[in-house]
Amino acid sequence: MFKKIEFEDYSPEMKLLQLCSIQDRTDRQLDTIVEIISHKVDWVTFTKAVMKHRVYPLVYKNLSIIKNLNTMNEASLELIARNARRNVIKSVKLTGELIRLFSLLDKVNIRAISIKGPLLGLALYGDLALRTSKDLDILVSKEDLDKVENLLISEGYQQTENEANITPKQKKLLLKTSHHFSFVNNNGVNIELHWRYYSQGYKIPFNEVWDRRDSVEISGSKLNILSPEENFLYLVFHGSKHGWMRLRWLCDVSEIIKKNDLQWVSVIKRAEHLDVLYMLVQALVLAREYFYAKIPEELNSLVKNDKLGHKLAKLALPLINEIEEDAIAPGMTLYLHNKKYCMAWNRSLSQKLIYVIKHFYPSVLDYQAIHFQDKHFFMYFLLRPYFKMQRSWQKFDQ
Repeated sequence: MFKKIEFEDYSPEMKLLQLCSIQDRTDRQLDTIVEIISHKVDWVTFTKAVMKHRVYPLVYKNLSIIKNLNTMNEASLELIARNARRNVIKSVKLTGELIRLFSLLDKVNIRAISIKGPLLGLALYGDLALRTSKDLDILVSKEDLDKVENLLISEGYQQTENEANITPKQKKLLLKTSHHFSFVNNNGVNIELHWRYYSQGYKIPFNEVWDRRDSVEISGSKLNILSPEENFLYLVFHGSKHGWMRLRWLCDVSEIIKKNDLQWVSVIKRAEHLDVLYMLVQALVLAREYFYAKIPEELNSLVKNDKLGHKLAKLALPLINEIEEDAIAPGMTLYLHNKKYCMAWNRSLSQKLIYVIKHFYPSVLDYQAIHFQDKHFFMYFLLRPYFKMQRSWQKFDQ
């Protein structure tokens, strides 16, 4: 059974971050925020955590209510406020570009679905700008991938440096081992073009996702999004895959749980089919731990009995509470812990083997390090251990 870590066990900075990341906090929680701020807070640490976890819109919203409190650090509040204001502008820009691109895709009969991004902020928080998004994630059919790539290029987008000018064999392997390509335009809009959610496990045929899709209307335009249940499980999977290293992801899941308007029986069946029940339990335990989310009655028995879900929740705590951006990089404090987490997250022996084997597949960084013609493509596999060791040692030396 997962041992619940009491709220008091966290640092004052983490307590403050947790409470300020709740959208609809209670009066009692607001009193606790005031009490924490009234005592000693390391504002540099707190601000660093806010930036790392990408929750500055929610934090600024909550701190603004008590911004005249004398003990609050004005420099920290201004930094958080500045990033929150920038996020408003960015969210509007991303949404406008998403509307434009979906219109173009619709004209040429290409099916596309927006995942995550500013539309998720609108759906969960009622405000595009209360959730941060660094890019637009667009899911398309693998069969339409080349068409969409050509359309993006015709609209001024370029593939990011690491993925530009790859050979046919390099691209073929990436289509097998990856799940998206990245593009950027001169206005700084980044797009991750997905042909599936993830390259290992959790593979759902695009037609199945399309048939379950929902939509949202903005400025007279109808945009395709994931259905609520599909979206919830995808967010659970995405956050769990990354060890919930950004509190923003847990905020999203918590908001869905608190709304409690999903068909939970359907969610359980879907999670069983996709083999992500233990990830669902992990998400529910962490949402209860960090954001006081009430577990739906239909899921109580599941949460109580899933040992792996509880284990993964416990393993995720150091990853969530860490404020350093590169803490899981080679040579950093949580590098080995993250490897332990990944091995536990890949539950079955076959999943663990695939996880290990994938480390021996060449990456786009290898393609950029040295160029081989496709007839010598096998050389990337031979040199892969060298590339991995070289990059690891570079991290250790920094």
